[in-house]
Amino acid sequence: TVACGFEAGGCIIAVACHPNKFECVTTSTGGSVRRWDIDWRESSADKSRAPGNLLAALCIKKSAYSSLDCMCVDYTPDGLHLVVGLNDGRLVVVDSERLNLDAKEVESGSRGRVRRVKFSPTKTEGDFVIAVVGESGIIDLVQFTTRRVLASINCEVFAASPSLDWIQNGSMLMTNALRAKATWKLDSGAEIHIVSTDDGLRLEQHLHSWTSIAGDAVSGLHAEDGLAVGVTCAQRFLNQKDVPAEINGRVIVFGDDYGKVSIAAFPCQLDETSVGCSRKIAHEGPVACLAFSYDGNFLVSVGGNDMCMLVWRVVTVPKDSTEFSNDLTSILHKYNVRKGEAGAVSVTKTAGVERGDVFDLVPDYYVGLVCPPRHEKTTAVESTASLSVEQLVLTHCYSYRGFDTRGNGGILRQSRHVVYFTAGLGVVHNVERNSQEFFTKHRANISCLALHPTQDLVATGDLHSSIWVWDASDISHSVDSMDWESGTSVQLKGEITCGIASLCFCDITASGSKLACVGLDGHMVVYAWKLGAKVTEVQTEVENGRHVLDVSGDGRKQLVTSGVDHIKFWTLSGRSLVVTLGTYGQTAGRPQVFLCSQFVDTHTIVTGTQEGSIYVWNTLGVLIHIVKHGAHTGSEIFDICVRPPSVRHAGSAKDHRNDVVAVVPETSTVFYVLSAGGDCKAILWKFEQKKGGVMLHTKLHEISPCTSATDCLRSVCWVQEKAVMGSALNNLFLCP
Repeated sequence: TVACGFEAGGCIIAVACHPNKFECVTTSTGGSVRRWDIDWRESSADKSRAPGNLLAALCIKKSAYSSLDCMCVDYTPDGLHLVVGLNDGRLVVVDSERLNLDAKEVESGSRGRVRRVKFSPTKTEGDFVIAVVGESGIIDLVQFTTRRVLASINCEVFAASPSLDWIQNGSMLMTNALRAKATWKLDSGAEIHIVSTDDGLRLEQHLHSWTSIAGDAVSGLHAEDGLAVGVTCAQRFLNQKDVPAEINGRVIVFGDDYGKVSIAAFPCQLDETSVGCSRKIAHEGPVACLAFSYDGNFLVSVGGNDMCMLVWRVVTVPKDSTEFSNDLTSILHKYNVRKGEAGAVSVTKTAGVERGDVFDLVPDYYVGLVCPPRHEKTTAVESTASLSVEQLVLTHCYSYRGFDTRGNGGILRQSRHVVYFTAGLGVVHNVERNSQEFFTKHRANISCLALHPTQDLVATGDLHSSIWVWDASDISHSVDSMDWESGTSVQLKGEITCGIASLCFCDITASGSKLACVGLDGHMVVYAWKLGAKVTEVQTEVENGRHVLDVSGDGRKQLVTSGVDHIKFWTLSGRSLVVTLGTYGQTAGRPQVFLCSQFVDTHTIVTGTQEGSIYVWNTLGVLIHIVKHGAHTGSEIFDICVRPPSVRHAGSAKDHRNDVVAVVPETSTVFYVLSAGGDCKAILWKFEQKKGGVMLHTKLHEISPCTSATDCLRSVCWVQEKAVMGSALNNLFLCP
């Protein structure tokens, strides 16, 4: 398995890293608990497994027919167990190695949906203590071994993202759900104090962790007046022994509503000379949760909507000069910002200035209004990648998007690396080294992918109608920008406005190639992509409901578009497209949903249908052959791949060893087709077209790499000795 993602229809809710291993565990809706290996390093001492693997999985069910939502998770300080908070208020204990459920659990009581759990870093009364906050506003202290509730307190403030953070000796708990101090008295007479995050700056040297998105120590994360992007989660690296001083408790990361992951110094109050913050666009939609590895060298970020888990390496770079953005300062000076006696910030617009001037910059830029200590004037800051000592380098992506896309995985022709996409990332995976490189210029979910037939060029289109053509063999990590860059990358945008449905390279010559793009509204544009110029455009389908789902090319001037109840054959002639409608001739074919198509050569095209049949056409648009019986009966053919044909000539040949003359059959064309269907099968077919036009087909082999009966194959690519297949449950399989 090259990539193992998360099941469709749900979202990832929580992540926690092992206290002494390069592992993490994620929880999600549907009761899923998964354990992952995050040690990507090639010099890993543990050679028994490849880095980047799913190590174990568990589904917590309410009954045989329904599952629960796993809302939060935390490791015991010794790393032997996990505690998982459920949406029915219960806490369950799981073995951290095999993910086996413990029979003894913590009853739900009246706490409601569990929002956060946190183990004390040290033992109290000889046992670890679990702090748990529920949706009903109750914070409980639970003894781990006995699962007994030791004490409870009602919250004064209902926090949308409640935080629980212990100090290092376990005698005090900090939360953003209380304003005043409180004390828990245990049966033994021991006391555990609970304080508000307003005391965070005073206690930050003693805190074991920091997960609050509010408080004195993180007042620079976002503006109190709400003009900046909202912060959704935060995680400070733990105060620990034997950790370099520059990161020991001195680094905090936080995610926001626009998918950015940021790293900053802690405490991160900003002043005029030190900004100390860098941001990376990572996820499509809000960042759900973050977690540091035990040594602080890796960070795991999880997107709530894009079902994507990313591993980042935390690196230290020389500090460059820090500057405030003059442009943004001049824009934000159009506002009068005043801080009242109670600390409330009021923003009034300067006469003649439109408020939209600020919001036009989001999310492509992060705009923050920061009031530095001892200064009344509010300053505008644009965070760039060169401002902080600690930087994030994207290292590994554990997800693959297969649940709502087709044909989104492939093998590069020259390097034989696997390429696919998830969220807004293009991923180039070197299977032999188990390393990844990334294309990171998309700012929305990628919706389709096309590979050049002879070069390692990749075209990707997203739901914001942006198209990029990039060289997958020339991706490297830039020390200057601290980001992944491609030596060749061209953006095409403007003609299609409703999202990209499908792409293909066409008209390939020695001097270059063109790119055909189809939008979700059926509008097709052909680009001379190297020049960034439009060659021609046409509306392929105008009837409502007859959506265009796919475009394919022969590498020359012929294209095929297919979709709901139609298939059309196009010829690129100069700056125009000439169309021929598909006809069914003397066969038993009929109009239906044509999900995918592929050219065999310049004369023959194969298509996969919704009913599971394979249709073979000539370039005149006439259906000449149907594979129906024995194909993917009763299920869709989502993707199809063709091996170039070979020609057998009529005549005779002599076997010199046996001195026998053999008669070679009449001239025929042989080609092979690999189809992927909704029945979880990939089937290899042999087609042979005789001289008189008669075509025969033979099923050679079938394989079902899926392990779940509810899964199906939605993508397939076959290059020489390798095939890559993607499934609807977001798994990507490599088959030799």
